[in-house]
Amino acid sequence: MIVQKTNQGKWISTTLFTKIGRPGKVATNYKQGGSIGYFRPTMKDKTLYRRIMSYAKQYGRKG
Repeated sequence: MIVQKTNQGKWISTTLFTKIGRPGKVATNYKQGGSIGYFRPTMKDKTLYRRIMSYAKQYGRKG
């Protein structure tokens, strides 16, 4: 999740993405074979997707 501060000083969630590790590896960084994925297509479990989106919205309101 990327959060950014608005001109009014409020923190908001602006982007959700996934970090995907190379098969058989734990690290997700690019130099070790990891990649970035779009959040929605990566999240095949719709219940988990909705739960994460709910948390993201709650987190954005607390700022």
